[in-house]
Amino acid sequence: MRSALRKVRLPAALLLLVAVLTTGCGSAGSTGSAASPAASSVAGQTPIPGLATASDGQAPARTTGAAGASGELGGLATMRLPQAQSNEAFQSEVLSTGTPSAAEATAYITAVVEDADQTWSQIFADSGLAEPTVSYAIIQPGSTGISSECTGGQPIPSDFNNAFYCWGDADPGTGYVGALYFPVETFMQMWNGQIFGRDSLQAGDFGAAVVIGHEFGHHIQAELQEQLQLVPIAAANGAKLKEGELIADCFAGVWAYSAYSRSRLDETDVQEGIEAIAAIGDLEEGGDDPHGTAAERVDAFYAGYREGRPATCVQLYWPGVTVN
Repeated sequence: MRSALRKVRLPAALLLLVAVLTTGCGSAGSTGSAASPAASSVAGQTPIPGLATASDGQAPARTTGAAGASGELGGLATMRLPQAQSNEAFQSEVLSTGTPSAAEATAYITAVVEDADQTWSQIFADSGLAEPTVSYAIIQPGSTGISSECTGGQPIPSDFNNAFYCWGDADPGTGYVGALYFPVETFMQMWNGQIFGRDSLQAGDFGAAVVIGHEFGHHIQAELQEQLQLVPIAAANGAKLKEGELIADCFAGVWAYSAYSRSRLDETDVQEGIEAIAAIGDLEEGGDDPHGTAAERVDAFYAGYREGRPATCVQLYWPGVTVN
């Protein structure tokens, strides 16, 4: 089965209900008792004007992370997301562990993408920004019709050993620029703790959710760069910086906090997520495609999860942009 590129768009009148009505991504039958984000404070940390927060708590102390350099970004509002009216975690036929079917994994991926889309659409709307738009494809077994500019136009198999966001792809049906790609057979293995061929220390479905949140984070990064005319996250010579990946981990944490605040996570979800991104951390410094070490990636995720503030992610991981 081929999954068409598409964007989940909510009518404007429904955006105010998103945080209460949308579902998150916990395991089936769970009760929303995830580990609470920390609530200590950071001296001198100011939310960037222009991006609303997904957090209702205070920021915790941090010990690592890249500081912003020059330039300023102003105008970000702070707000509380409405709290969930029930403690029922996301319900689906997917087991929290064990190998799901392609249909089960597809349903879970779709639910996570839709929830992330609705969460970020609300944050952007509350921040006075245009709705972020993106297409996505879930690559099914036997599919040969989905390709990307980022793969040189070659078809993407359902067991492709990566998930990715490609800024250069456009959906001719909607005109949306940027697309997310999720090979379903690769994701089916994440329930067993296999994250792109590496072993996670904590198997479970939320490892897949955080990988999706990371790729969606790249989409948010692209939207902010375009809408706010920010400098790209790159070295002076154009080389890739690990901060471009760490900010996506941080944005994944912001989304996870939103799910937590709506009682949509169970007691093992956060651990499953951080072990998944730790498993795919860089084994050594340097290289042409840096993503950050396991410790740096977990630290970035927690920066978003503990605070729920996109502004914190920008401050820590977007060189050339500072919080005022």
